[in-house]
Amino acid sequence: MANIMERITADNKTTYTARIRIKGYRQQTATFPRITDARLWIQKTESLIREGKYFSQAEAKRHTFADMTERYIKTVLPNKSAKVGFQYAQQLRKWSSWLGALSLDKITTALIVEYRDKLALEKTTRGGCKSAATVNRYLAALSSAYSVAIKEWQWVEENPVKKIGKFKEKKGRERFLSPGEIELLLKTCLESGKKDLYLA
Repeated sequence: MANIMERITADNKTTYTARIRIKGYRQQTATFPRITDARLWIQKTESLIREGKYFSQAEAKRHTFADMTERYIKTVLPNKSAKVGFQYAQQLRKWSSWLGALSLDKITTALIVEYRDKLALEKTTRGGCKSAATVNRYLAALSSAYSVAIKEWQWVEENPVKKIGKFKEKKGRERFLSPGEIELLLKTCLESGKKDLYLA
């Protein structure tokens, strides 16, 4: 059940307060300057409540990106190894330096991609750009935080990082033995006395 109450403010302006009551859910209210906005809000909100999406969206609006990363750092990372914990904390705080002030409902895949590309262009201490593997690890840290925020805290509905493809990482450099190294290897195999190590 929903209704709209018209009110006149102290400065003689008209406002419209929409109220929704649905059995099994807590009451929701919102105030608007126009009655048409109030009616639209009722339609949208009732639909979201019945689909089970409204309260998760409300949680996403209530918490910032920084809330998520700091809670993850304080409550989840202590259970990981010291090395992983240090790296993840460093990586998540980097993301938070860009996105921390935004509420979670404002964080989109496109926004994360924008800052991923910015991250990839950052210079390292050696003067080059960050490697594909490094950027992928930053994304992995962020995806891990989102997974906990979804499954355990119910702050968001989906993980925007999962829609982002990984950068192709370079394979390790191939190295071939020199003639001298091959000769030494064959000699060692012969001296071992193990026939399966040396094929004539």
